Amino acid sequence: MFQQAMQAIEHRDYLRARDLLTRLIKDHPNHADYWLWMSVVVETPRERIFCLKEVLRLDPKNLSARRGLSLLGAMPPDEKLAVPMRLQKRDWQSKMFPSSSADKLLLMPAWMQTSLLGAAALLVVVAVLAVVTILPARNQTSKGLQMPLFAAGAATQTIPPTSTPHPTGPTPTFSSPVPLWTLLEATYTPTPLYVNTPHPRAEAYRSALTAYQRQDWEGSRNMLQQVLTLEPESADIYFYIGETFRMEGQHSNALAAYKRALQINPYFAAAYLGRGRSVLAISPQTKWKDAKADMKTAIDMDPRLTEAYLELAHLLLSRNDPATALQYLNQAAEQAPDSPQVFYQRARVHLQLNNSAQALADAQRANQLDYTYLDVYRTLGQAALLEENIDLAIATLAMYTLYEPQDAQALAWLGEAYAQQNQITLSLAALDNAIKADGKQFDARLRRGLIYLEQQKPDLAEKDLRVAITLRPRSFDANIALGRACLILGKDSEAYMRFANAHGLATNIGEEGQVYYWRAQALEKINMLQAAIRDWEALLNLPSTDIPDAWRATARQRLDVLAPKSPTPTVPTQTPSRTPTRTRTPSPTKTSPLTRTPTIRIPPATPTPIATIALPNTPIPTITQLPTLAHDQSVTPAP
Repeated sequence: MFQQAMQAIEHRDYLRARDLLTRLIKDHPNHADYWLWMSVVVETPRERIFCLKEVLRLDPKNLSARRGLSLLGAMPPDEKLAVPMRLQKRDWQSKMFPSSSADKLLLMPAWMQTSLLGAAALLVVVAVLAVVTILPARNQTSKGLQMPLFAAGAATQTIPPTSTPHPTGPTPTFSSPVPLWTLLEATYTPTPLYVNTPHPRAEAYRSALTAYQRQDWEGSRNMLQQVLTLEPESADIYFYIGETFRMEGQHSNALAAYKRALQINPYFAAAYLGRGRSVLAISPQTKWKDAKADMKTAIDMDPRLTEAYLELAHLLLSRNDPATALQYLNQAAEQAPDSPQVFYQRARVHLQLNNSAQALADAQRANQLDYTYLDVYRTLGQAALLEENIDLAIATLAMYTLYEPQDAQALAWLGEAYAQQNQITLSLAALDNAIKADGKQFDARLRRGLIYLEQQKPDLAEKDLRVAITLRPRSFDANIALGRACLILGKDSEAYMRFANAHGLATNIGEEGQVYYWRAQALEKINMLQAAIRDWEALLNLPSTDIPDAWRATARQRLDVLAPKSPTPTVPTQTPSRTPTRTRTPSPTKTSPLTRTPTIRIPPATPTPIATIALPNTPIPTITQLPTLAHDQSVTPAP
């Protein structure tokens, strides 16, 4: 296989050489020569540096690797690595007769050379003038192709528009947003096939794999069938035939091909993975344990099979087992530290485990590894929003929704991010698009309803919030928001009902304070004053750090109106005499005026029949202890 790789390099067939060397490195990762020649056939300087560093790790004295790293700027220059002068000598002796057009030009008379050069210069000037004349007109017609460009780690509120990068060769035209791959200086190296074994009918096999990579499943399968006529006992041929069937959704035929591959080679890890995928596609509810077993077997057979980790993690997530999924993804990250798919899946798992900080770090790593991985932008935006990194959330979600304008949830997150930056116009635009894409998008309905409340548009707010309540009846925020809208619209009884429902859904002191603040106002409007007093007092009894100062001031003001305190009785102070006067012991039947407990009379509320206002049977919270007055005068609550 190594000799075939060398022949491919000699014929400049770098794709084939790269495939062969990838297979060799997969089987022999500690062979320095394989890494050295891999540095020749990879496409980017970053990959070349990685390969040469692997050579140095395995062979620290390898001069070729050290020279290459020095030339690539990954190592400081070293005079000892210079090529000796005797090896740099070239044969500069010219031939007797010209063998090329350049040689013939040099032998021409001077006047003829000058004439030819002048004609060439004239042609260059004409070409430049044509370009200067044509380009402005083209720029005027290509403004619609301009797109926002997002760089990883940027923190901008809006994505700055930049002109579309022009790749080498003919510039393609697009009717939709420009594909992300056009932003790359060089395309990413494609992931090698799992197995690429040489076969006697090499041309048919290579044609089959070429068709496979083009996703021409039927054409690939026909070529593989030809190879089988000469090699009926090749497990990899049956594996790829199974893959073509699986990609076309013919899972029964795929299972038959995987079965034959495993009969030939019981240790073929990829065949176990393929079988698990097809089993899961046929019976996801009843055969998921069999699929899980196959995926675990694939990992045991080949711990470097990254796809098996990803499929198993996806299966465990679907079975609501994110903790175990995270364990397998951590193993995958050790085996494939440069796989964007691994970090993307791990970010999703961390989001499900409510670990948004780690999700943000993994999503950023996946984005750095592959800028064209669109789904990463969605997860990155979600994690950034949860971590209150609003600039990053806006940048990534704006990029994602540019290419996925029908993703209602992503649009709702974008609207939320704009709202948190008080960019209300942009927020409403994103929320409108979310609701157009999906009228039952809860987050978009709730946020737009809250914006309408702040804009004093209760009619519009009520419409959105009623849809939100229908979608999630047990949402605390939706119940509070709809109650507020009803309170503004004069639907006081329904407002009280919504606030009472929210009381049973409150999960912290801040939410409990919201219930008391809004429900007290509703109780006053339906003339249940005693209950309103209890809610205002309950609000004041909550920790001040969790309640806005303005709310506490409102509570004190309403209590002064609804339950004014009785004036504290004053006791005359006697002037002390020069000579101390003997004091009699007071009789136990008498009570000192300082210890007398006054009773505050709360005006009774006007009785209103419950049936006429349609109040729910929700118990109103009682206050068991009122604030103590000055001078240790206790207050007895009214019955």
